[in-house]
Amino acid sequence: MKALGKFAFAVLLFLSACAPAVGTAIPTQIPSSTVPTKNPPSLENSVTPTLLPDEPPPTRAESEFKTDFSKHNVPYSEILSGGPPKDGIPALKDSQCVSISEAEAWLKPVEPVILVQVGEDAKAYPIQILIWHEITNDTVGGEPLVVTFCPLCNTAIAFKRTVNGQALDFGTTGRLEPVMNSRGHEQWF
Repeated sequence: MKALGKFAFAVLLFLSACAPAVGTAIPTQIPSSTVPTKNPPSLENSVTPTLLPDEPPPTRAESEFKTDFSKHNVPYSEILSGGPPKDGIPALKDSQCVSISEAEAWLKPVEPVILVQVGEDAKAYPIQILIWHEITNDTVGGEPLVVTFCPLCNTAIAFKRTVNGQALDFGTTGRLEPVMNSRGHEQWF
């Protein structure tokens, strides 16, 4: 559990360090009182989202997905098409890692990356790669994770991709923000 706290802190610290300044300066150091010391209790079985009334699913969704669109907690009017169809932006799986010396041949010293660390295991995902894929399904420190990058809002999120003991494989839906699809289950996240 300590490793996940370090992982969340590393992602938070990286994102806050790399975010563009808007209006006010970003602090260079996070006060120790705000650093999470332990993980929150599992929300997997404790939160039941409020389902919204039935409404027509987003345009083209029924022809592309086998998803049960009768169950949703986000208004479909808020889910917009980004243009590409389902998996039109190919997600990566088990990203190939290279050594630092190999990466120096093509990665600039000040190139932006998404740093993910779980325990002693750390990986850096270059933005120049994720900008074309948006999602990578990977394992870091023995933990199945999904790392996402939205080039429209310059935001990265990494989280566990295990639900009820099963590691899910995520792909793109072609919808904005991004809305992900769990392959095999056809659920949107």
